[in-house]
Amino acid sequence: MSTTQELFFSNGLAHLVISRPSSHSASVNVPAQVSANHTIYKVWIFDTGASFHITADFSYLLNLVRCYVGLTVDSRRVMYGMHQGNVVLSLEVPTSVLSLTLIDVLYVPDWNETCLISWRKFNKTGLFYMFGKDGIISVKMNSDDSVVLQAILEHSAYQVFPIVQHGQIYIISTDFWHQALEHSSTRYWSNTKDIYTDSDILPKQPSHFWCSQCTTYNSKEQAHKPVNGPRSKEPFDLVHTNLMGPFKVESMRHKKYMIFLIDDFTKHAEVNFLFKKSDASRVLQSFCEKINTQTNRYSRAIRSDQGGEYIHAELTDYFESKGIQHLITTAYSPESSGVAECYNQTLTNIVRPSLDNVPASLWAEAFNWACYVKNRLPHSALMDKTLYKVLFQKKPMISHLRPFYTKCYIHIPEEKRAAGSKLDTHALEGHLIRYMESTRIFCVYIPSQHKVDAYRQVKFKLSSYTSVDIYTPRPTSYNADQQILFHDHS
Repeated sequence: MSTTQELFFSNGLAHLVISRPSSHSASVNVPAQVSANHTIYKVWIFDTGASFHITADFSYLLNLVRCYVGLTVDSRRVMYGMHQGNVVLSLEVPTSVLSLTLIDVLYVPDWNETCLISWRKFNKTGLFYMFGKDGIISVKMNSDDSVVLQAILEHSAYQVFPIVQHGQIYIISTDFWHQALEHSSTRYWSNTKDIYTDSDILPKQPSHFWCSQCTTYNSKEQAHKPVNGPRSKEPFDLVHTNLMGPFKVESMRHKKYMIFLIDDFTKHAEVNFLFKKSDASRVLQSFCEKINTQTNRYSRAIRSDQGGEYIHAELTDYFESKGIQHLITTAYSPESSGVAECYNQTLTNIVRPSLDNVPASLWAEAFNWACYVKNRLPHSALMDKTLYKVLFQKKPMISHLRPFYTKCYIHIPEEKRAAGSKLDTHALEGHLIRYMESTRIFCVYIPSQHKVDAYRQVKFKLSSYTSVDIYTPRPTSYNADQQILFHDHS
């Protein structure tokens, strides 16, 4: 059994929890309620002259409050603390494992030094004393001489080696953006300045990030290795296509099939939805004409499998008349159509966790949402550039992105309210299910009306981790069947 002593002070050190295991092994344990996903190992400096606990890492702070505190550094520079909050440290001392919460830690954005633990803050309580010997400073309690903190002299400074628990704002922000960026890997968050125009809204890259939805919905076997040969040299020279379906549940617009069209050069894609397989021919011809309109040329080749929706006289005649080569992959060999199969699997892995606790009929909207966001994610084959950047030669915006099915409120214009409804609500509750070609227009599902439509005046819950909250009205139209491909959306 372990014994626990808890103290609470309001003037410097608050809520000191000392766990003393019966075993004398001194390993640091993160508190049971804190996932290792939300902790990080960090060196702190124990400073006997500092007046404040100080950090430049906003992600550590709990119970955040705004403040404005000026600090004089090196007798000449002035830095300003913008917030104060608590920081939870897990650290080890002889025979004990401590969970230590520092109160009123000052957040100083311009502080470029190691985080500081202030002895003065401890000393103000009158409950501790400091003892130094053999390059080790121990902070002990007056009451029983028990050690609550040890700092070791290394590189001319007394260092403390705790595990730091991330603050609630950081945890919420990380989960939010992981979902808004369609459950994609967080490994790109470390260099987002080179990827997005508004990269400052993303939290810093988490270490050892883990998502229960990704783990639950996306367990898979080893993927097939593509054998497609060399990549094309310009956009839409070679286009890969693949068809999925029938789905067990019809979409909101009664579609049962889906077709992907992926550019081999940029990896940019669009997705369309079909009533029946034979509609694939119409979609492919429409896509080829759109490419010709945008680039003044037809694609050199279209690669597909041997499905009957691709192998028939009408489509063959069209390809021949436009000089398009139809490349057909080997039967029962998914690796030979690796780009299309890989994209199919990737998008499905994105959509699967996003449809958790969401009406099944919204699967088509979820694929549209996933395709839109994926076109704005970095790709390893593009040297970690986004598909959008390679196609449009500029960085995309992400500040308007939110997790699929995020709750929102749609303003009801006065002219659409019933007579005598002055005391009725002026907004409808809905859920974001798709983006449109404009970053200020959202496609929203309204459960009370079982309706999907596009709206410009959409309000989301105000938050500390995204900057887009309300838009002004403007008439628009909505087409749920097609993902806009070759337009500049920003």
